[in-house]
Amino acid sequence: MDSKEIKREAKRIANSIKVKLPDAKVYVFGSVAAGSYIEGKSDIDMVVVSKFFSNKKFLERLHALNSFFDFPDVKIDIIPLTPKEFAELSKRKTSALYGMKKKAILL
Repeated sequence: MDSKEIKREAKRIANSIKVKLPDAKVYVFGSVAAGSYIEGKSDIDMVVVSKFFSNKKFLERLHALNSFFDFPDVKIDIIPLTPKEFAELSKRKTSALYGMKKKAILL
């Protein structure tokens, strides 16, 4: 898949998540957002922010997301967060999400 195809695939995944979680904000970051995706080496990195994840353990969140759509033929890493968690982690300099919003694409 080239850069345009992988962005379309990320958008398709985001749309299927939003059907189940209408309040969700889905961000793609990493190589897909930077336009440096390499087929066979890169993955789609996503953060899904939704109130739905409140009071759910991390694995419960992943299981729910897994049930919302058929996984694509590409590798995908999804981080499910509540709005509060996302806001806190985006500001924490030791977090992998620090500064991510500047480079991420909101789908």
